[in-house]
Amino acid sequence: MNKFLIYLGLITGITMTAQTDIMGVVIERESKKPLEFAEVILLKEEYLDVIGCVTNSKGAFKLSANQGKYTLQIIYLGEILYDKDITLEEDTVALGTIEVVNAQQLDEVIISSKKKLIQRKIDRLVFNVENSSKASEGDALDVLSVTPSIRVQNDNIMMIGKSNLKVMVNDKIIQLSGEYLTNFLRSIASEDIKEIEIITTPSAKYEASGNSGFVNIIIKEAKIDSWNAQIKSSYKQRRFSGGTLGGSFNFNKDKLSIATSFGYRKWRVFLEHDEFTFFPDGLWNISSPLKIDLEGVNVRVDINYKITPKWEMGGQYYYNATKVEAKEPSFSSVLDNSTNRIVRSLQSEGLVNQFPKVHAVNYNNEVALDTLGKKIQLNFDYFTWINSNSRQYKGVSTIKNPFLQQFYEGTNTHKLKVENVSATLDIQYPLNYIGLNFGGKISNSNSFNDISLFNSDCLAL
Repeated sequence: MNKFLIYLGLITGITMTAQTDIMGVVIERESKKPLEFAEVILLKEEYLDVIGCVTNSKGAFKLSANQGKYTLQIIYLGEILYDKDITLEEDTVALGTIEVVNAQQLDEVIISSKKKLIQRKIDRLVFNVENSSKASEGDALDVLSVTPSIRVQNDNIMMIGKSNLKVMVNDKIIQLSGEYLTNFLRSIASEDIKEIEIITTPSAKYEASGNSGFVNIIIKEAKIDSWNAQIKSSYKQRRFSGGTLGGSFNFNKDKLSIATSFGYRKWRVFLEHDEFTFFPDGLWNISSPLKIDLEGVNVRVDINYKITPKWEMGGQYYYNATKVEAKEPSFSSVLDNSTNRIVRSLQSEGLVNQFPKVHAVNYNNEVALDTLGKKIQLNFDYFTWINSNSRQYKGVSTIKNPFLQQFYEGTNTHKLKVENVSATLDIQYPLNYIGLNFGGKISNSNSFNDISLFNSDCLAL
């Protein structure tokens, strides 16, 4: 019997983790040509991670997923070309040839003096933004939303098949994440982007940890002996209005180049949240609407100077400050099924204030050893993140029979400061048959936490 139970457990475990291989080929309906660099993804509502891959030069794809129900989508440059619900029950599912209508065909016309729209290299894909119609559509975040293998959802930027993602600008890692990273990307105009590199198999140079990927945004160099400036604004009306104001200035004269940008944003977000739980003796209902007021500013200054034809020195400064106020009035009730009356309730009010600030400074040197790509890069970075936040809450608990009311109240304050100083030396030494990269990094981090709590006991009224 014990052996039987062990075998049964093994079989059950295998069944629960059984996977299905999905294969197929994507072609354009009119030309009958394979569609390369199309994203093929599987979506499941309860899963946050996206399962997917990118088609090869023959339009073929293959991916694996646990058995179950999914939605299969084929996306090219942000456009959903195919959408179908599928059920994975067998070990292998062959979808055969899938014909799609590609509305982006004009973007793939190759002119002899230009690069292909998307190029495949050994360790990365290169999306030549300047050759795309997306080059004039908003900011860097908008461009990333249509970049192959990249998904932008709310304030999260993800790479298909990777658990972590780091963003670089001109080979310099941006030490930001979440909302702070998206605000920084919104300050970069799409017209200023030359290309985006999607690095799926990073070398040791990029300090990849775990299953990480990198996105490298290459900014166009300003034309020699020229300057340009632009200002832009946006307005969005939902339940509440919001808007942004931003601009940039670029200068390139002789050996000096300057690139600056700024952004200001203010908006209000309202989210409704209702939760119902049914029990044999009653209905539990939680209603917790959330109203968020947000105001912020970000500034970027990038200066480079060519000391000699082979030695370039530069620095970058980035600042971001955001003021957030969130109000969450919540009401929970228990409704008796037999009397259809509320027997218990809990009414509470929550208020959160946050004021995070980011300062990032970079000083860099690049020395070319020859014209074949051999060079030395030296970077010094300083990064600080400061956040002051407070959380206040109070509420009343009511029981109808026997009647009893109690109240509670609390205040939590938190001050956090994180500092990081680092120095990086990187040497690129390509040879005839191999490319050598080696170097080192020194880093020191300090963090400061100051937390105070006040929580009252429930008192009867």
